[in-house]
Amino acid sequence: PTNDTVLVTDGSAVLAMLEPGNTPLYTGDFVIGSGPSVGDMEDAMQFNGVIYVGSESYLDRYSIGQSRWLSAIDMGDTVSQIVNDGTNVVVATMGSGIHIVDASGNVIDTWDSSDGLQSDDVSGLDVEGDWVVAIHPQNGATAFNKSAAGSAVTLNEANSDLDSDNPTGIAIHNGVAYIGTADDGLNRYIIANDTFLGSWVSTGINDVNFAPLAILGTNPQVLHMGLPGYGVARKDLSSGEILIPLTVEPNRPNPSATEILPSNQVYALEANTGNSGLFIGTSDGAIYWDGNSASELSRGNSWNLQPAQFFDFAIDTSSNSGTVYAGTNIGVCKYSVSTLAIDDCVNAQDGMPNWGVNAVGINGSTIFGGTTNGVGLIDKSSLNVYDTWEAGEETDNALVEVIDDIAYIGLNGIGVARYDIPNNNWLPTWTESNVLDGGNGDVTSLVADIRPGLIWVGGADGFQLINITTGSEVYDIEKTGSLYSGSGDPYDLAIYGDTMYYNQRYTSDSVFRIDIVNFTTKPTLDAGAQLSENGGDVYGMEIIGDIL
Repeated sequence: PTNDTVLVTDGSAVLAMLEPGNTPLYTGDFVIGSGPSVGDMEDAMQFNGVIYVGSESYLDRYSIGQSRWLSAIDMGDTVSQIVNDGTNVVVATMGSGIHIVDASGNVIDTWDSSDGLQSDDVSGLDVEGDWVVAIHPQNGATAFNKSAAGSAVTLNEANSDLDSDNPTGIAIHNGVAYIGTADDGLNRYIIANDTFLGSWVSTGINDVNFAPLAILGTNPQVLHMGLPGYGVARKDLSSGEILIPLTVEPNRPNPSATEILPSNQVYALEANTGNSGLFIGTSDGAIYWDGNSASELSRGNSWNLQPAQFFDFAIDTSSNSGTVYAGTNIGVCKYSVSTLAIDDCVNAQDGMPNWGVNAVGINGSTIFGGTTNGVGLIDKSSLNVYDTWEAGEETDNALVEVIDDIAYIGLNGIGVARYDIPNNNWLPTWTESNVLDGGNGDVTSLVADIRPGLIWVGGADGFQLINITTGSEVYDIEKTGSLYSGSGDPYDLAIYGDTMYYNQRYTSDSVFRIDIVNFTTKPTLDAGAQLSENGGDVYGMEIIGDIL
């Protein structure tokens, strides 16, 4: 050196340079090597040519351009995560809140519990612009604008729709904070307007035996799916957005607006005319949901007016105020749509084939109550059971299609029973000995054709199009023929426009289609592929509006 210099070291590779007799005495450092702090490295991030490393309570910095470690910055407590906002580095700690560090290594701001954070322990955070969302062990999350004092919003199970007070991770994208939970999927929070979207989460429910469906509203239309053991899943059909599900009311104060179900065992959904509301039947009562709040269906004073389980609904709009008939564990119960008050129940003591009613249907004068022992026919005006339908032979299904006041009932192993509703009279049954092809006595599906006076019957032999007046066969599609796709029996026949749809239950997860005007096949719809499933089973299929 030009001047006499003393090099002083504390044992590190950075030596202080002192010039005796000069002022100031200290003239700088002489670096012959550098290294990080001795603590365990918790997190790392590269930003603007510097690698930032959380080493226990220190923020170490490595300059890529200089190939050396810069001086460490004391963060006060263990560093848990390091992110950046495009200008500064934001550091989360377990005990000292959140520090904002500029490019020179200066701590220019700190947010902690005194500024509104739920806790000084911050296990993770993310930044987008001025917005910061931090998560805390056992204390939920905090969202704040780092440019606005007093902007902190606390989020926990008690005061918001956050599903867990112990979040597992956090990321922000396009103004939405994605908050991970251990058991409740990915919670989604819109930061700017302080609202939660529906969580991305597995229902945990697989292979259900039934899943009732209903669509509520017109713009937007919201699909509701009842999943026994879970609740009611919801999806906005316009945007594709998964909405917050309707779940069982918890045993704690201040339930959220969607925690309204009497039970998570959901059996029935029925949309009211005009899509103004939804009847939901469960194993412990029924409610009416108007899209924002729920009201319970009333109970009477005596046991025979106090149903517990609701299996089906049928809404009759012919009266001024509207009537809803419910299939329950104690029969068919009549309610007012406007007041939800119970009127009466018709049960086995009144002539129903059995107590529990699993299905309800109506026409102009009759209520049909389906039980495991047959169907009870109830006069609407008097609520008297005037007849019952009971099978003389055992069958494992009872498919129903009504055309021109004649009910066609598909009975597997028997054929198609026919009932003249106005005249209360059974007509001769279509069997393999008179109308049906061999094999089609094993009836799997029925549907009225688009042309008047015709009905499709599906069975083990394929399809038959039958004239309902003469009983003669108009068209025949054999399973071995070119018009029939797949090898399984046809189920859930449904017609939309010129196309008939069917599935094959346990044989295929595809939906098959036939042009029933020109009698040609249409390309198969692979429903399983839409779910990344290969070789799954189809449990049911229905057309609602324009949607299959």
